[in-house]
Amino acid sequence: MVMNRDKRYHFNYKTLSFETAEIPSSRKVLKGVALFLGSVLAAAAYLTIYVSVAGETPKQKLLEHSNASLASRLELVNNRLDIYQERLGVLAERDNTVYRSIFGMEEISSDVRDAGYGGTDRYSRFKGLDRSGILSNTVKRIDMLNKKAYVQSLSFDDVYKLSRQAGDMASCIPAIPPITTDPGVTRYSSSFGYRSDPGNKQIRMHSGVDLAAPTGTPIHATGKGRVCRVSYDYYGYGHYVLIDHGFGYKTRYGHMSKIAVHEGQEVDRGQYIGDVGNTGRSFGSHVHYEVIYKDRCVNPVNYFDMEMSPEDYAAMVVDD
Repeated sequence: MVMNRDKRYHFNYKTLSFETAEIPSSRKVLKGVALFLGSVLAAAAYLTIYVSVAGETPKQKLLEHSNASLASRLELVNNRLDIYQERLGVLAERDNTVYRSIFGMEEISSDVRDAGYGGTDRYSRFKGLDRSGILSNTVKRIDMLNKKAYVQSLSFDDVYKLSRQAGDMASCIPAIPPITTDPGVTRYSSSFGYRSDPGNKQIRMHSGVDLAAPTGTPIHATGKGRVCRVSYDYYGYGHYVLIDHGFGYKTRYGHMSKIAVHEGQEVDRGQYIGDVGNTGRSFGSHVHYEVIYKDRCVNPVNYFDMEMSPEDYAAMVVDD
């Protein structure tokens, strides 16, 4: 016999048979509501017992597990970033102290290498997602390493370009004295740096070196280059020549009595360019000699050797 859920059956002992009776609709609704409420209460009771024992909901547990997994991955990323940062630091140190030094290039300062990105809101999108700060700090570190790697790449490009021109650079860098090293002719009379001015006795910066010699002593270009200025400065250099050697180098020769070159002329190292004199603001016959690197005067004695024998010097220069 197929039982019908909408009917109830009872046994009639008088007729000895089953009889049916319809279940009222209201009773069906009440039964359904009762079953639903019972399920809700059972679920609530289960959740209450679970939370009281485990201390968190299943969803919280799943989120915490996911967060722990992400934090572990970020920790691994930061460990790798530590290694990359150390290796990049080694490259930067070698670049400054070896590669750039070989070619007379200025070091790249830490301010440039470590410069950050502008804008205070660059990482604001992580504020609501990253209470611990590990995500935003990781992104910052990646950005910084990218910036450092970019700066280092540009530096290596510059070094590579100069290395390909090393032969030309060797002949252009000012590397010999501007006048003879014969001690019977030349005397080193004033050094580079702060000194007492011979005119007013005030302490002033002396931007080159003074090599005293008789008027008419030949002056020679100290490196290959192009004459970029021939001029006269009454209150300073007097008659002077400025040569651009390329690679960031220039040289100036002041107080000349005679100039034998003109602007735009190409000259070789050792080529005669004029004579020692006593013009401009000068207190004796001498040549004021400057080495200018990237628009800044540097100490010329780092570029020539006054102990070179007069014979060796004479073999390197042409006096006419």
